[in-house]
Amino acid sequence: MTVNAYRLGILTGILAGVILVIIFLKYSKKDGSLRCKWDERQLLIRGNGFKYAFFTVLVLLFLYCSLGVSFEGFPLDVQAAGFLIAILGVAVDVVYCIWNGAYFSLNENRKRVLIGFALIGGFNLFIGVSGILHGASITNGVLNVRSANLFCGALFIVIFLTLFLRMAVPEKDGEEEETGE
Repeated sequence: MTVNAYRLGILTGILAGVILVIIFLKYSKKDGSLRCKWDERQLLIRGNGFKYAFFTVLVLLFLYCSLGVSFEGFPLDVQAAGFLIAILGVAVDVVYCIWNGAYFSLNENRKRVLIGFALIGGFNLFIGVSGILHGASITNGVLNVRSANLFCGALFIVIFLTLFLRMAVPEKDGEEEETGE
């Protein structure tokens, strides 16, 4: 495969992903809009989630750079490690927002989001595991960037499980219970 064909494949994948995100955003809203609507409390919590995610990414980058210099045999190539660090930052933000009642927007249908996340997570895990089994995600014993689907699948499954567990935990005093119908 030529470099140009590889780049074209990556760009096509990104374009397909953007289109799917737009469709999912429209599908997940009760009012059919693409935009999420947040109240002030949710915006403050989401800001804290972004802050914790940012510091998580900084710490992980520092650790990766430190280990990369002094630790041979790291199980990820540079691109896969960068992608995993970004995924872990997203996970910190999302899990924090879920547990603090600021993940779902006011106009979001919770059931549709849960179903979508389960499907997205399962599909990406399937692709990621297939890539490992067929050897496409491993180069010289190291996970390469083609393992990104595995990381994305794991992220969406973690989000799905966190949402599911959060819905099972009784609401804190002063926190509104929202319906997702």
